[in-house]
Amino acid sequence: MILKIISLLSLKINQIKKSIINKNSIYLSFSLAEISIALLILSLSVSFLTTLALNYFTILNSVKERFIALNLAQEGLELAIALRNKQIEDYNNNIPWYGVRGLGSYCLSFDNSGNVLVNDPTDSEKGCSINGVSGYSRLITYQSFLDPNYAVKVISKVRFGKNDIVQLNTVLTKWHLVFFPTFTQTSTAPTASLPSVRAELSCVSSSLTGKIYCFGGYPNGGSDIVVYDPQRNEVSKLLVNLNPPRYQHSCVSSSYNNKIYC
Repeated sequence: MILKIISLLSLKINQIKKSIINKNSIYLSFSLAEISIALLILSLSVSFLTTLALNYFTILNSVKERFIALNLAQEGLELAIALRNKQIEDYNNNIPWYGVRGLGSYCLSFDNSGNVLVNDPTDSEKGCSINGVSGYSRLITYQSFLDPNYAVKVISKVRFGKNDIVQLNTVLTKWHLVFFPTFTQTSTAPTASLPSVRAELSCVSSSLTGKIYCFGGYPNGGSDIVVYDPQRNEVSKLLVNLNPPRYQHSCVSSSYNNKIYC
């Protein structure tokens, strides 16, 4: 009887042990699944953030390159304008007014002295490399615009990267034409003077007569109207007087009706 009881207890203990082992296996399998899911989410998050960061730096670098190219294209137009101005002011018979030999493509650059250099392009499409800026090339093209005797179109094209292009256009016109004739100019100070010393008078010039009219004044001449003729350097006093005499006043000349108002 006792052996039978012991045998039953032993069987029951073994059943309890098997039950505990099965429960631990279930709990262990759940823990491994949760860890696997967490690692997958973490890896996807890291991959997404890495891709986002790489795209950000790529866009930032592209913006930087395009900004540099835009400034270089603007510099090309300024070189063309400076060359045009110098040619118009110095005037070389062998060069058209816009500063290069003729319509076509050129490479423009500044030398150490600030002068504009004109060279033929080393590449008909890319132009020439730019000193001090690697990875960029520029081509300046002059094209006909209306009448080339008075206006030309200038295209400043900058290439960079794989095959990126920034292009700016402008139109140069034949303006600021300056001649410096050689002549000797002498001037003579006027010797004419007012009939008497006076202050606080008012004077105006007339475009109709080319003369200067002075009205009133303090203390002497409050009623005088004095006329100065620059061509003859003469001063005369009109017969008509101001009524009443005045000083500390203002007069204006009207080109509409050629009258003077005080």
